[in-house]
Amino acid sequence: MPQTISLYKLFLASPSDVKEERLIVESIINDFNNTYSSQLNARIELCSWEKSSYPSVGEYPQAVINSQIGDEYDIFLGILWTRFGSKTLNYESGTEEEFYRALERSQQVGKVHIMMYFNIEGVPLDSLDIEQYSKVRAFQKQIAELGCYYFTYVSSENFKNDLRAHLYKVIENWNVNSKPLT
Repeated sequence: MPQTISLYKLFLASPSDVKEERLIVESIINDFNNTYSSQLNARIELCSWEKSSYPSVGEYPQAVINSQIGDEYDIFLGILWTRFGSKTLNYESGTEEEFYRALERSQQVGKVHIMMYFNIEGVPLDSLDIEQYSKVRAFQKQIAELGCYYFTYVSSENFKNDLRAHLYKVIENWNVNSKPLT
């Protein structure tokens, strides 16, 4: 007999210094879909600027990405370490702009579950861009003041274990209480 499967879209936002974590996210989603999909009647679809956008022209580059990705995702997953990213027209980075778009949507209609992770692993000072790192820490403080409960991690393995558990809990909770938000 056919089953109804809930599809949850996850938007992944991060700058270039968390490539390993981005691969981990993709792996966790694949594992979830292969392992828990039939048990929870749910699948997760990954959406990111690398995989979900294409060259085009708009008001500014981040606006092109925003319009192509849209607002139809259930989970916003932001990851930051030492780089905050490239400045956009209105924000200090694309990741910051994406976070505030998700937050606004969440506050208006409660349609986005926001998950933020900060890598606090040490970095050699000779490879650290102090200005970028300062922006990350200021943003971390700023979103905490807005009520964002975030997680920190000190290693890829720590991130992997936390995200796997958190993502499973979010989907399980939604499946018990409702259906996808989008």
